[in-house]
Amino acid sequence: MLLLFAFEFSLIYLLKPFPGSQQLHSIELIYFLYSYRFYIEIPLVFTLLYSIFRIIKTKPFTKTPLFVGLAVLFFCYVFHFILVAENRFKQPKTILFKGIQADTTDLNMTILG
Repeated sequence: MLLLFAFEFSLIYLLKPFPGSQQLHSIELIYFLYSYRFYIEIPLVFTLLYSIFRIIKTKPFTKTPLFVGLAVLFFCYVFHFILVAENRFKQPKTILFKGIQADTTDLNMTILG
């Protein structure tokens, strides 16, 4: 579980401009990890699911591994689909302009720009 979480977190941390991440000069490493991420993630996810089912099978009343595993999978989903850098550059699907009636700008103000 920790390997999967650490891998997903390192992809986001090394790629985005977080404090300290840009001083590492790790563009080759992040390119390699990002290019082959599915080959790394798929075995880690199967290992996580296998270990969760194995623990639940041996100790059926223990729900903690299930909740921890689901939390790790949720964080991996967030890191993999929501926090990726490509989401910043997507064009909007719909643009909605409000009418003049919804304008709250003071008419005595000067607008520059």
